[in-house]
Amino acid sequence: MNIENIIVHEVRKEEDQSVATIFPRDEENTVDEHARTLSTQLSGLFRKTGLLTGRFETPETPDDPQPHFVTLLESHFDEGNFENFVSFSESASREFKRKLDETGASKGGYLWFNHYTYNEENFLSIVLLRKKNGLALSNDLTLDQIEQLDLDKLST
Repeated sequence: MNIENIIVHEVRKEEDQSVATIFPRDEENTVDEHARTLSTQLSGLFRKTGLLTGRFETPETPDDPQPHFVTLLESHFDEGNFENFVSFSESASREFKRKLDETGASKGGYLWFNHYTYNEENFLSIVLLRKKNGLALSNDLTLDQIEQLDLDKLST
């Protein structure tokens, strides 16, 4: 797997609010060892848990509307590359926010956008990640509460 682009945006929706707020990142995340590790973990979780991946098909007739997400991909992705991955991910985040606002009790999280190639094919992974509380040992061997990504519960 070769990671081409990664970016994470935050979408916050408090339980007492009906509208979510997007906190976009203004540049792509660095493809470093941490990004590779998380990408590998997420891929493994999808394979292991049987979580499904989506595929978009073209409408049967020219009169049938395309899903908005397909239109976003067509306008930002050309010949195996995103012309502007940041712009694409921001547009996709706004579409996610719109859907989230339509649901009553849903909460936000971190939208992970990962464009990668495998066997010369392009893939796009979009995963909603949330945090959970955990425990860690400090340097003086005391227990500290930390926040970490919750990979036990994935939303796609």
